Amino acid sequence: MYWDINETKSYNALFNFIVGTRGCGKSYGCKVDAINDFIKNGNQFVWVRRYDSELDDFKTLFFSDIMELYPNDIMEYTGYKFYINGVVMGYAIPLSISMKKKSSSYHNVNKIIFDEFIIDKGNNHYIKNEVQLFLDLCETIMRMRDIKYVMLIANAITFTNPYFLKFNVQPPTNKKLIKKTGDLLIQYAQNVEFIEAKKKTRFGRFIAGTEFAEYSIENKFLRDNDDFIKKPSGNSRYLFTLKGGGLKFGVYHFLDDNMIYVTKNYDATFRIVYTTLLDNHEPNTLLLKGLNGSPLFKIFIEGFKTGLVYFDCIQTKNIALESLKHML
Repeated sequence: MYWDINETKSYNALFNFIVGTRGCGKSYGCKVDAINDFIKNGNQFVWVRRYDSELDDFKTLFFSDIMELYPNDIMEYTGYKFYINGVVMGYAIPLSISMKKKSSSYHNVNKIIFDEFIIDKGNNHYIKNEVQLFLDLCETIMRMRDIKYVMLIANAITFTNPYFLKFNVQPPTNKKLIKKTGDLLIQYAQNVEFIEAKKKTRFGRFIAGTEFAEYSIENKFLRDNDDFIKKPSGNSRYLFTLKGGGLKFGVYHFLDDNMIYVTKNYDATFRIVYTTLLDNHEPNTLLLKGLNGSPLFKIFIEGFKTGLVYFDCIQTKNIALESLKHML
C-alpha cells in the first residue's frame, strides 16, 4: 500500500526527488532501508532536516513507526546520532549548521536522506543559497566516494522550489510517474490502493471534494493551479526582463490579444532588467521599491490587477507572483 523504495532504487539514480501523498510511507521506507542496510552491511546513513529545531522530537518519535519491525533491537537517538544496540548507525544533520560539519568524517555513510525538502508558506523559510549549501554537505559526506543514493523527500506542496529550479526538474508524465534524466530522478509517490483506502477513512470522507483532499490524498500540489497559465502566440513587443528566484523571465505585450505574458524565454541582450527582491539584485538590475520607479512596470501591475497577465508555466507564475506581491 506504500511507496516502494526498492522500485526507486532500481533506477540507480544518484539524486532522487520523491514527492508524495502525505502519509504514503516516504520517510518510513527510507528509515527501513537505511536500518536494514546497516544491520546487513554496516553502511551508515545521514538524515538531513533544514533546521536544528526540526530534530527536537527525534528522541521520542523517529523510531516510533518502525519499532515493531525490530522487536529484539534497542534503537535510540541522542547527540545527533542514531544508535542500534549501542552502535552508531547514522547521523542527523541540520542543514542550517552543516558548514560546521566540514571537518567531520563520514566514510561509512553510503546514503543521504533529506526529509521535507519542500516547505510551505509560513513554515520557516528556505536558507539563503540553500541548494549550494546542500551540495556542499553532500560533497563533505561523499568526498571522493560514490555513495548509494541521495533521497530528497517531501509532500506535494509546490513544484516551484529551489531544488527543482536549480536542476530544471520536469514533472514525470508516464504511467509510473517516474522520470530519470542522467543521475537525477523524480517520482510522484502515489499508490491507488493507498488513495482509495484513505478516501474511505472518516477524515477522508469529511474533506472529500476540497482542495486539501486533492493535496493530502491524491498528491496534487497544494499551492499550484493552472489559473492564468497559457502559452503565448502571435506578434509581440518586449517590455522588460523580470528577475526573481535567481532566474530571469521575459515580459511581453502580445498585440493580437492585448495580453501581457511572462515566460522563461527572455532576451539576454535587453538592458531593462527589474527585480523587486533584494536577494535578486545585481549589477545592471534595477531594484524597484514602488511603481513610480518604472512606467512599464506600472502597466504590468495594472494589467495583472485586471486579469490581463498570463504565464507560460506554473513555475514562472509562482516566482513572478512572489515578486509582484511586494508591489500590489
